[in-house]
Amino acid sequence: MGIKQKIFDIRKNIGKLTKDTANPFFKSKYADINQLIEMTDPLLADKQILITMPIRLGFVVVELTDLESGETMESAIELPQSNDPQKTGSAITYFRRYALKSLLNIQEEDDDANKASGNIQEEDDDANKASGNIQEEDVRPWLTETQFNSYLALINKGEKWLDKIKKKYRIKKAFSTTLESAEKNYKPKT
Repeated sequence: MGIKQKIFDIRKNIGKLTKDTANPFFKSKYADINQLIEMTDPLLADKQILITMPIRLGFVVVELTDLESGETMESAIELPQSNDPQKTGSAITYFRRYALKSLLNIQEEDDDANKASGNIQEEDDDANKASGNIQEEDVRPWLTETQFNSYLALINKGEKWLDKIKKKYRIKKAFSTTLESAEKNYKPKT
């Protein structure tokens, strides 16, 4: 079976991404790179497809390699010119996400649109609250990757931000673990 057949089979099992990360600048939501990788890695691994995302000659490249045949498929997007490392880092993350979505033809699903259209069945809240099956909805926004990087830089300078961040944002486990470790293990330079 060639790489194209394997990708075809994988696409049948991917489903849609959920737009779960807030973009405060544009007041919109998107599916972040971590969700995309968590969703696709097991499916790719099952078909013996290796994914790499190198940067080559100013391009973010997403390359899929069939470990059995050696065949490859790739998608590439040219990075914009910038002297600001944070903007470059954000562009790399953004382009990785879009190149992989494009290569695998992945769609995004908007939870709010589904709720409004009635595609998500809502249960009887009173019955669920009475039985203890439902908790109050956490309305805090998700900590974005850009915010995470900014707070991590501050914590790495010895500033105590973790409690404030936890009160203000919902935090993905990987971000939380990294921030907790950075704050716990901070040692001033002597």
